[in-house]
Amino acid sequence: MSTHDPVPSRRPPFPAASAMRALTVWQPWADAIAYGDSLTGKGAENRPWPAPRWIIGTQIAVHAGLRVDHAAVLPCGRAWPGPHVPHSQRVRGAVIAVATVAGCHHERQCRGRPCSPWAVAGQYHWELEDRRPLREPVPARGFQRLWRLAVLAESAVRLQLGRAPVPEASFRVPGTVRSADFARRASIAGSQACRPPSWSAAQTSRAMARAHLICWT
Repeated sequence: MSTHDPVPSRRPPFPAASAMRALTVWQPWADAIAYGDSLTGKGAENRPWPAPRWIIGTQIAVHAGLRVDHAAVLPCGRAWPGPHVPHSQRVRGAVIAVATVAGCHHERQCRGRPCSPWAVAGQYHWELEDRRPLREPVPARGFQRLWRLAVLAESAVRLQLGRAPVPEASFRVPGTVRSADFARRASIAGSQACRPPSWSAAQTSRAMARAHLICWT
């Protein structure tokens, strides 16, 4: 324990963290992963660091970050999967799909030929399989590297995948914290700062209402 903080904090972090990990990807690359089949979709995500061994074979959430890569260039003979809209109008600040990390290797292991049209030289290639776009994006704040989804966000993702929501025990709130205050803090993912620009206020409200319905009933 640090000498600067002799008394442990009684308040848990908000929002509570879930078990599902997420990876933030800039647009339009996020849409390229989420949409398209095994031939046209982006099945290789390029990173300067390797995928941890424990994530191999695990399903992760694909999070569209707030930034847009305006210099993005398509591989030869490819078209952007997903909505045919300007990159700046694509959904941002939300989970838009899930995918399974099937493997990871460095470009040096491709043996002189690209393992995917989407692969970039000098990078680690994360092999993404079973890519499934969500019917409706789930607002969430992104972070660098792999990060844990908030419990509310994971419940909203699970609902669309036809899975059971996060166990109710994950939502226990200390008696010193009012439920309304907890709900307000946990709803930050749907705030104006994180809401995709293409969303209306009604769309955001419906998405967060579904998440709260799972958590509070």
